[in-house]
Amino acid sequence: MVESAWSLLPPIITIVLALATKEVYMSLIVGIFVGALMFTGFDLLAAIDYCEPHTCDFNHELGKQNSQRI
Repeated sequence: MVESAWSLLPPIITIVLALATKEVYMSLIVGIFVGALMFTGFDLLAAIDYCEPHTCDFNHELGKQNSQRI
């Protein structure tokens, strides 16, 4: 039960930030980063290392889609 309760923290942070700041994308980024921090045992460098390849792959795929539309 304890592990499942902690898994609710990133979505709650994301929703509260989105409602408070009206910045949905930034709130999603913060929520993903909080989840990565929890996944890596609150190791900041490991969380950054974990998030970086996934973000680059997404941007690369997005660039491919945009170049195909032109």
